[in-house]
Amino acid sequence: MRLSKSYDFYLFGCSHTANFQTDFRREIPEHFVHAFCFGGNSNDKIIRDLKSQIYKLTNGFTQSVRNVYFNIQFTYFNRANFFSDLEGKYIPFHSTNIMNQPFGTENGECNVIYNQFYTDWLTYFFNEQNRLEELLMECQIIKKLMDDFGIKYNWYLWAGINNVETKNSKKEFEEKKPIFEDRFEKLGFHKFDEFWYFEDYAIKHKMRLIDIIGGPEDEHLSGESNKKLINTLLSIFNDKIS
Repeated sequence: MRLSKSYDFYLFGCSHTANFQTDFRREIPEHFVHAFCFGGNSNDKIIRDLKSQIYKLTNGFTQSVRNVYFNIQFTYFNRANFFSDLEGKYIPFHSTNIMNQPFGTENGECNVIYNQFYTDWLTYFFNEQNRLEELLMECQIIKKLMDDFGIKYNWYLWAGINNVETKNSKKEFEEKKPIFEDRFEKLGFHKFDEFWYFEDYAIKHKMRLIDIIGGPEDEHLSGESNKKLINTLLSIFNDKIS
């Protein structure tokens, strides 16, 4: 797809975005693509990355930018990212077993503590709607910064909770995917046909690997579906800067 202007692209998200970043670069080889999308990312980490990049690009909130575009994909609300004094770094919490996740720590003694912490957090402190409301408040701040400093952007919600990841909890979860239509529209979240959560759109159009007959138990998009999503995102980009 030919883009109407030369822009630096910044990709924010989790594995759902990381899985198509290579193809994305192939589609627009004349543009710089900066990837801040990693498997296991939480919205906590995505927001922190957004603030960090805005701060750097605007030279500490002192100057506007030109030809910068953020593609922002938010992820499951059950994921968290907290700083650990035990190891002096941020720890991602999303796996049903912290010890076996490839994105966290290799310290076995700490993993036991992290597993219990994530279990307790999910069981006693996590609420899907509250996490969404926290995200929307953060987005109000991010939107103000991006608008004021000239950063073009598109952002969208992927899903509510991941039912495999929440098995760490001692209580049962039912994904609700809460919708605040007015707030979503005011923030400018992208809507895929009638769906505010891209996962619902993907399910309808059988875009996930798990939707393919004989396919793996994997909720990520197929390779062909990733290419369709790329084309959609590039179309949104062209519409926003035209």
